[in-house]
Amino acid sequence: MTDYPPPSKALAARLRKLSSRKGREENQRFLVEGPHLVKECLLSGLVPRNLILSDEASDSIRTELEQIFIIHKNISCWTLPHKEFISLCDTITPQ
Repeated sequence: MTDYPPPSKALAARLRKLSSRKGREENQRFLVEGPHLVKECLLSGLVPRNLILSDEASDSIRTELEQIFIIHKNISCWTLPHKEFISLCDTITPQ
């Protein structure tokens, strides 16, 4: 399994802004939560710029995401401490 670095403080701040409608509209970006929805985006032709993982993400999730990286090499991947990762999430139980 690959260990991914944490995002820069600037990127983490931009990600937090995406939790509000105003932040999403200003940045013309949105967050997708959970590996299932990431796969659905890819199937529909949307390719994420960044993938953010919790440092507690399971090996199976990491394996799934690494398969995505084989196809889409220009996606950056970052790891956040679980507490900080949860602060970005709207969903109680991401898929």
